[in-house]
Amino acid sequence: MEGPKRGKNPPLIREHVQSLLEILASVGFALVVLFAITMHSMIDGFSSKGVYYFFRAAVRTNDFLHLTPADPNLARWPNVGFAFGISTLCVGIVIFAVVRFLPDFRFYKVALGLIGGFVAFLAFPAAWLLIFGRARSSVGWTAAAIEFICGAILFLVYYWHPFAIWAMNVLMLLHYCFWTFVICRSHFSDTVYGNVPPPALLLVFPLLGIVWLLYMKVAADDVPSERPSRPSAAMRFGALIVSTIVLGALWLSGTGYSLTHAKDFDSVVLEMSRSNCQMGCPVYTVTVHGNGKVDYVGRQFVRVHGAESSFLSQDQVRTLLDGFDRADFSRLEDRAFAWGYHTSRVGVKITVDGKTKEVWSDTYHVGAKSSSQAKFVQAAATVDKVLGTDRWVKCDDSRCSP
Repeated sequence: MEGPKRGKNPPLIREHVQSLLEILASVGFALVVLFAITMHSMIDGFSSKGVYYFFRAAVRTNDFLHLTPADPNLARWPNVGFAFGISTLCVGIVIFAVVRFLPDFRFYKVALGLIGGFVAFLAFPAAWLLIFGRARSSVGWTAAAIEFICGAILFLVYYWHPFAIWAMNVLMLLHYCFWTFVICRSHFSDTVYGNVPPPALLLVFPLLGIVWLLYMKVAADDVPSERPSRPSAAMRFGALIVSTIVLGALWLSGTGYSLTHAKDFDSVVLEMSRSNCQMGCPVYTVTVHGNGKVDYVGRQFVRVHGAESSFLSQDQVRTLLDGFDRADFSRLEDRAFAWGYHTSRVGVKITVDGKTKEVWSDTYHVGAKSSSQAKFVQAAATVDKVLGTDRWVKCDDSRCSP
């Protein structure tokens, strides 16, 4: 008596192909989502608070890896490539681990084939068209849209009625070559912050396309079976925990401390300085002590040059510190701030209970209105208002002489 028929592909090969498809599809999906969120925020002129958190993650990554920009002129802006790549891989691992924790269901292979194919061929082009579509009306963008539609149709045709594998390989090669040309020609990822995403990371899509084709061939040759065996729960849980810890270290705020609840309030020192700009902005420094003493030093483009002094009540000093507490001053990372080229800067250095922190910011490019940078600049403006620095800084004319 003949035994039961077996599929053409050994079970181990089927399991490896399916697992590889799950991993690459998870990473590819994470890449598309992070790319869409990041580029949308950056194109909107840093109007999203998420840009600050992303740049802060980039600063932490560069510090950990001891990376410095090759061009000193770009030292102000963090290179986000490594942070983007690490975040993408970690989010992909989290997605993969979560998928592996899900219970088996009847149409899992069908769903994996559809999702894997969409991510491999259509997800990144769709994100590109949605992000840059409103800003591009050129023939190139129209051609990209047409190619995307044709690619979607061919993908659906192949999925439901597979044709010769060599023909699909040729079409896939043409598809990736076309989008490589579009991406390189648009220079969308080449910014002062580095490449978003890093070019090497985009290789996940052609690799995913190759694995998807192999998966479709294996699935067509084999008798339907249960979902392949999973890695041990300990391995999945460990990967999930490690990825979550890395993401937390990159993206979450660090520990901070309160400025208004100083143990020794008389030891508090708040020093604020404003720098020059292309149009000749006031250059001066004010220092507020915990006992209320105020020291002013005017340098350029101010009404009063040299030193002046004044006094504040302790409640007024607390009001100033409270403004910086609302801006989360003790946890700010000014290297993640938005910056301009020719605008004035404001710097604040605060010492509380022996802890000293200094933060500098552009006074015009401040990111989202509700961002920590905007709150910091507003808190600095409150210092001027409470101290009444206009009496020392402003002249009768529109601008003071140097």
